[in-house]
Amino acid sequence: MLKITEKAQEKIRFYLKDRDPMQWGVRIKSAGGGFGFALEEFKVSSPSDQVIDADGIKVIADRTFAGKLQEAVVDFVETNAASGFKVTLPEVPRQNTTGFSGPDFSNPQVKKVHEILMNDINPAIASHGGMARLVDVKDNVVYLQFGGGCHGCGMVDVTLKQGIEKRIKELMPDIVAVVDETDHAKGTDPYFHA
Repeated sequence: MLKITEKAQEKIRFYLKDRDPMQWGVRIKSAGGGFGFALEEFKVSSPSDQVIDADGIKVIADRTFAGKLQEAVVDFVETNAASGFKVTLPEVPRQNTTGFSGPDFSNPQVKKVHEILMNDINPAIASHGGMARLVDVKDNVVYLQFGGGCHGCGMVDVTLKQGIEKRIKELMPDIVAVVDETDHAKGTDPYFHA
């Protein structure tokens, strides 16, 4: 069953306090190998949506991945760099399309970068519906893939260089670069249209 921590429940209820609980709730979306999180109005919902009641909060997820949320935990994380909602799932195999073998979690650099992504970076970019996934760390270079709102975003380079790379290098001075391995042009309609 999907669990929402007390801290996350407080934040969600705060954001939704002036809204009709029958029309507003939480949407969890599949985002580049992970999950994005958004508070939104449910005026138009797809027939493929599944409604989950989690601790009295209405959560909508696509039926194709709703089962993966059974053991997920939604938390609200605050760090010096940012704050935001974090969806933690039980370990799920991820598709790797970059040609890398995947991160070796016995490598201390990989563990540290993953921790920074999960605790600092992803909660911050989740507020825009985005997420970053660690592909690998090789020769002091971090390789990432972006998903959700970051997939195809025109500002992803700014987010990468001025936000993510800066923060990782701050905490890990041995890292020389952070590289985006995402195919931003791929997908149904990844670019924003006004």
